[in-house]
Amino acid sequence: MRVWAGFLAVTALFLLAGCSQPGQAPGAATSTASSPGQSLFLSHCVACHMGPGDPPGPDAVIRHSRSLASEAAFAEFLRHPTSAAMPAFDEKTLNEQQVTELYAYLLSQRK
Repeated sequence: MRVWAGFLAVTALFLLAGCSQPGQAPGAATSTASSPGQSLFLSHCVACHMGPGDPPGPDAVIRHSRSLASEAAFAEFLRHPTSAAMPAFDEKTLNEQQVTELYAYLLSQRK
């Protein structure tokens, strides 16, 4: 029963987030987001980083990641991820302003 409830919650997140692949423009998730960074997270990140409690991910931890040590470290990780499971986000996918907004949103979720 617990697994089924988790499956339904994950499915709902996908439907509400308007999942997109890297390189696609942010979708309908923008209208439900409270900040530009949250909108970017919903558009580009939530498909893999959606676990409860750590805004993200059952196996993909963001909240306490070393990549959030600074905005420069975060940008470098987005452009050149060290995990094979993480896609690279080039300037066409996330420009510098968007990286700043996404970084600010993730920092706000660390509380």
